Amino acid sequence: MTQSVFAASFTTVSSVTKGIPVITVKPNSAVAVTVTVAVETISMAFSDEATGTKITGRTPRESAVRPERSAARRTSR
Repeated sequence: MTQSVFAASFTTVSSVTKGIPVITVKPNSAVAVTVTVAVETISMAFSDEATGTKITGRTPRESAVRPERSAARRTSR
């Protein structure tokens, strides 16, 4: 796979050697087209065990501890 890196300053060639490849697409890099497709409706039956899921609790995600913007240290470029 050929990809641009460092704000498109360089082009590199890479390949996946382990695991599942993850490919991302930049916004507006593909043209949207309208396509007509046939939809097939199917019916399925599930057992009581398959539909018996119950939420027993929730744990809110803790927010990251970040300094206020006025207290954040600036780095020089």
